[in-house]
Amino acid sequence: FRWLLITVLMAIGFCLLQVAGWVHLQRTGVQLFQISGAFLYLLSGLHLAHIAVGSTGLVWVMVDAYIHRRY
Repeated sequence: FRWLLITVLMAIGFCLLQVAGWVHLQRTGVQLFQISGAFLYLLSGLHLAHIAVGSTGLVWVMVDAYIHRRY
């Protein structure tokens, strides 16, 4: 159970750092409407969505297991 919690915390950290990276890219001039910028934002956005959905599912399973004491 402890390792699952660590996994979720690392995923949250990744999501926060990803958003910070996007802010940095915007400030340095990498725009969404440039081809390279659009590709970068698309790939990193899909990865962020994958991590967010997976972490949400993991938290849901962890809470359900804790409530029903199935761990």
